[in-house]
Amino acid sequence: MAKKKKLTLELTGEAADAIREFTKITKRKTVEVASDAFRTYMWILFEQTEGATITAHHKNPKENRDLMTLVKDKKLSKKYLEVFRHLFR
Repeated sequence: MAKKKKLTLELTGEAADAIREFTKITKRKTVEVASDAFRTYMWILFEQTEGATITAHHKNPKENRDLMTLVKDKKLSKKYLEVFRHLFR
């Protein structure tokens, strides 16, 4: 089993408020909510690196829109995300 590594993040302002609210809504620990957020972010980066467009769908179709492209360097993104490919299948 891989050795666990620790990372300390300091969230301020709206980000800190959002994390606190998500923990209340989901009844999960802060570390679990943060882990899910990072995995979701990585999934978005992976999909965009592969050329996919992520679209937000709403009840009112007029509000549907594409998420902005977050990947600025596809070559670097592919190199980094290759290690985590198994998380997205």
